[in-house]
Amino acid sequence: MNIKIQGNGDVFDIQTGLRRIEESGVNGIMIGRGIVKNPWFFNDADFEITPHQRIKQLLEHAKLYEETWQGIKSFAIMKRFFKMYISDFKGAVALRGQIMPLNSYDEIHKILEPLLHQ
Repeated sequence: MNIKIQGNGDVFDIQTGLRRIEESGVNGIMIGRGIVKNPWFFNDADFEITPHQRIKQLLEHAKLYEETWQGIKSFAIMKRFFKMYISDFKGAVALRGQIMPLNSYDEIHKILEPLLHQ
């Protein structure tokens, strides 16, 4: 029988995924939480994600979310992504604390947009 075997579990970057394929001999890997935790998953290992890029991406995501779901779904759903974007840089925890209580793109834009110009 020619059955394809897929590996899964705690794959948070492409290098880990490729290593797991090599180590276990599976035909491929499934990526679940890894892509949510790291939306830059498929970038090269040398790709550095700057705080500026993280903030810019969160603003874009929030804008698209609100354009798509405003009046249909609560903006609170968007907040689950704040840690994904606002993390791994100095001041991230405090910044998340500032934006977590906010409830719209306009509100987080007022806080985050000035940071893009520093």
